Amino acid sequence: MKRFNILINLVLTALIVVSCQPKKGKDEELPAPSVADFEIVQNTSDPTDKNTFTFKNTTPGAFITSWDFGGIAKSSASNETVFFGYKGTYKIKLLATSKGGTTTITKDLVIPENSPYAADFEIEKIGDYKFKVTSTVPDPIDMTFTYTNGDSSKTQVSEVYFPFKGNYNITLKVKTVKGVSSITKPVEVTEDHDPANPDLNDPVVLALTGGLAAANGKTWVMIPNGKSGGVGPLGTLTPDWWNQPDGFTGPAWEKGMLTNEFTFNIRQYQYIPKNGNVTVHWNFAKELTGVKRGTYDDGFYTDPKHKQAPFIIRKANGAGTGYTLDFTNGSYLGYYDRRYNHEIVKISADTLFIRHHYADSTNTSPAEDGGARYFTLVPKK
Repeated sequence: MKRFNILINLVLTALIVVSCQPKKGKDEELPAPSVADFEIVQNTSDPTDKNTFTFKNTTPGAFITSWDFGGIAKSSASNETVFFGYKGTYKIKLLATSKGGTTTITKDLVIPENSPYAADFEIEKIGDYKFKVTSTVPDPIDMTFTYTNGDSSKTQVSEVYFPFKGNYNITLKVKTVKGVSSITKPVEVTEDHDPANPDLNDPVVLALTGGLAAANGKTWVMIPNGKSGGVGPLGTLTPDWWNQPDGFTGPAWEKGMLTNEFTFNIRQYQYIPKNGNVTVHWNFAKELTGVKRGTYDDGFYTDPKHKQAPFIIRKANGAGTGYTLDFTNGSYLGYYDRRYNHEIVKISADTLFIRHHYADSTNTSPAEDGGARYFTLVPKK
């Protein structure tokens, strides 16, 4: 028995000795991380360009790099060239990872004056509700004006129409040989509304919004009834493939689109959903929620992008009535499948039958959609 106890002690002692030995690659001491640092070099190849700089990561042994160029751009390249269109002080931050760990450094870059290549434009008021905008950027590769009402234009000189009282923003984004920049300027309309605005007497617009008489707009809700919606081919005006014979039931609808309300206000053409609750197409669920869903198993989600935004209604060869209804700023009508353009098939004071093109594949562009998704909405009681 004594000999047996001695053997047990010897085995335990051996185990303890082995377990306390350093494990190569795990317990070996790592070196201290390299101190992050970088150089800033001004571009001198063009004497008229004082706003382009190259940033060089000089951190010894860095194998991961992350830059933040004062909100102008981000990059993971070791060295990067950046164009700063406007004067100001920019905080340049570098995060560098070496064998010993990660360190950061921030340096101030002072830009003393605006670049002649930076986005800029002039505004001329040409009526109580109209403005002319003129880009002053020389030789742009690409340029886009965007307006608060959801419209946009890509010409050097453009006109924009704001038919209602309010404050509006005009943004110009420009790409030149030096880089990309953008600028936003405000305008104000002081008159209440333009009596010549054709939308004030358009029966489709009035049915959708309630017109000026509806001070807070007109609110619609989706109905869950069987055969009130579904999916079908583009060539017809009805959901011939599947018309939801048992209605819109289940969590995807009852915790999604059916819990929402959709208001259209003609003043400033504002779309105002009650909340962010939406129904999500099964194959687009992962990109929105991070969770993959099974085939035809739609889900529900509270999407922060489903919010108030300008809408654009126009007669533009849409199905049915000929009117299209587009949503801007990434908002949409309660069902997420990355489609923001709708067609008003039928509308009256009491019913809105609407559709949008769709595809089950996430790789299909809207121009290649082969089907249409239908919903019926009625005014909120």
